[in-house]
Amino acid sequence: MYKFQTKIFFFDADPAGILFFGRVFEICHRGYEDFIGSLNLNQNYFTHPDIAMPVIHTEADYFKPMKYGDAVNVFVSVEKIKNSSFEIKYALKNDLDEKFAVIKTAHVFIDKKSFSKIDIPEEFKEKLLAAE
Repeated sequence: MYKFQTKIFFFDADPAGILFFGRVFEICHRGYEDFIGSLNLNQNYFTHPDIAMPVIHTEADYFKPMKYGDAVNVFVSVEKIKNSSFEIKYALKNDLDEKFAVIKTAHVFIDKKSFSKIDIPEEFKEKLLAAE
């Protein structure tokens, strides 16, 4: 499990001072990018000229409001790995280990020219398996 830390900034909040619901996906994506960076891959799959790994599914469950100034610990874990796709779970908690939200994303590897699914590159898959 990988841990990413952030906080709720003023621009993340709605007029009531609570995190706007859609911003949780931005927080998780920052955690996702940080997690992928921690894998020390030889290839940068975010800027690869031929391959992309778009999000194909998301879900969110909210348990406690996140307010301006709250510290947020994002625990990133690999949930499932298939031939061409993988799923990531994000558990967002405060410093008291109280759960703010649980987010899940599914990503698929595609060929950028044809937009057809391709197998997860071996190096990437090995690193995901090691992080599982």
